[in-house]
Amino acid sequence: MTDEITPDSVPRRRLDARIRRYRGALYAANAESAFELNEVAALILRRADGRTTLRELAALLAEEYEIDVDEALTDCAELLLDLVEKEIVEF
Repeated sequence: MTDEITPDSVPRRRLDARIRRYRGALYAANAESAFELNEVAALILRRADGRTTLRELAALLAEEYEIDVDEALTDCAELLLDLVEKEIVEF
């Protein structure tokens, strides 16, 4: 787990970030760039609603993909931190 966020942190998509489907792929975009989202990233970003905690997102991911909750928590945290750097998500 990283020091920057905790399991009780609540991520949300930034108001200036856009999510669009183009030619069958899902993209997240900020003012300058667009990034293709894989299935896991799309699931997490759809649920990053400003009410769902990182812990809850990890539980959803663990259930959906039948993985360990701790592993899902680490994966969610890493992905969300990447999306914070890309100005798609904020806490």
